[in-house]
Amino acid sequence: MLINFAYEGLLTVECDCLQLDGHSVSNLIDVDKTKRAKGFIADRFIKPPANITFTFKCNVDVSKLILNPRVGSQKSSGFEVFKVYKNKTTVSIAQSVINDQCERVEFSRHDVVGENTVRFCSVRAGERIRQLSIRIFKTCGSTVPALGGLEIWGRPSLNVPEHIKNEIVDQWKSIILRGSVDHKERSVGVGTIEEMERGKISLSLPGNGRVLRQEVVVPEEFVDPISCEIMTIPMTLPSGNIVDLSTLEKFYSAEGKMGRGRSDPFTGVLFTDQNKPVAAVSLKARLDKFLLENCDEPSIKVLPRTLGKKPVAPWSSYSLENTNQNTFRGETSSNRTAQSVDQLLTHCLEGLPSYIDEPPPKKLKIGCPKCLDPFSSNSDTYIFKLPCQHTVCRKCLCVMRESRNVSCRECDQPFIFESIERHHV
Repeated sequence: MLINFAYEGLLTVECDCLQLDGHSVSNLIDVDKTKRAKGFIADRFIKPPANITFTFKCNVDVSKLILNPRVGSQKSSGFEVFKVYKNKTTVSIAQSVINDQCERVEFSRHDVVGENTVRFCSVRAGERIRQLSIRIFKTCGSTVPALGGLEIWGRPSLNVPEHIKNEIVDQWKSIILRGSVDHKERSVGVGTIEEMERGKISLSLPGNGRVLRQEVVVPEEFVDPISCEIMTIPMTLPSGNIVDLSTLEKFYSAEGKMGRGRSDPFTGVLFTDQNKPVAAVSLKARLDKFLLENCDEPSIKVLPRTLGKKPVAPWSSYSLENTNQNTFRGETSSNRTAQSVDQLLTHCLEGLPSYIDEPPPKKLKIGCPKCLDPFSSNSDTYIFKLPCQHTVCRKCLCVMRESRNVSCRECDQPFIFESIERHHV
């Protein structure tokens, strides 16, 4: 059962700007219909952006967010939804800019065909949300940030204890019994989301661009959050996200063209021997079982499959064991051709620069050209650097000052003593 969490007792709300008298941000979640209809209006001197943060009682899987951007003559036109983590870091999951005629904005977790409906950046973006922030970054004309109302439809996450779930459901039922929820809101909001939950999800498939619609309910864990396609070889990243191997290879190719190494697409952290993608074996088993059970569906038949190695016949291994040991097994012409091509490519690529591997640090040879004494970190000799970047010891520098010869002994470039710097090895 889906619940509208935008009510007192199910969440708390706060705003980072001053509000107009009688139009505080608490009206958005008030149970009283009269106060709820007043909405939120920022004070007269407030300009965008304005941030409204909602804190749930537990982790919530948000399926849909509906906003009413108008309060009287005040109207907001630019919205951005953020997911707030425990360390107060925020991640944008959806953004929308509307025109003057639009009176309703919807942010949906699934693909829903409708005007002014924006989909979350991924199907997993709405999972396990404890804090949700709505930023109003644009208004119509010279109006102030305003919000006439909102609905936050979702359900408690799977990791929430059972007694907390029952408590939330009881509070939601009591709100309905008090008559705080409009019949239109219940029928339209719940009906639309229940249709999505029953499997009316539009999912693009690779290849010929067919659409899987109302035929098979595809679990969200089988869908790549980046490409929104059914995965073939799921890989678990160090960040905890699961993507398809083909998506990772495309990402590696794009990063390699920019001169960057292999990294996590979600965090940007480079992979190491300890932190690297691993195959999601259990998810792969469930995915294969799902594909086998629905292999008769026309839309499932076009999906790619993963195959193992071709089995070797028993007589083949037997014949190899009974081969004459004295037989000379020389290289074939095809093997020699392949080796020569590999050697030629290696020879050609040796002189090209690499934009991925870090070049080894250059070791600068530091010494005094006068006394030919190389400096080291253990030496007690003071070293000075000339404007021409050559070095000289203190003893030779004093000799140069007495002889008034103010030119470098190595490149004969003149200099002044005020431009000399101390050099530390």
